[in-house]
Amino acid sequence: MRFRHILSEEFQNMRILRLVEVRDDRERAYEEASQTLRAEENSRDM
Repeated sequence: MRFRHILSEEFQNMRILRLVEVRDDRERAYEEASQTLRAEENSRDM
């Protein structure tokens, strides 16, 4: 099974906001996730 399929079965209320390739770079992954979550939070405030 593919990763997104498993997520959708296990966490029905979760949605993928965007896909980012980070190539096992933990720092970049953290920064990208933080930026995405801040942008999502800001869009909800509007």
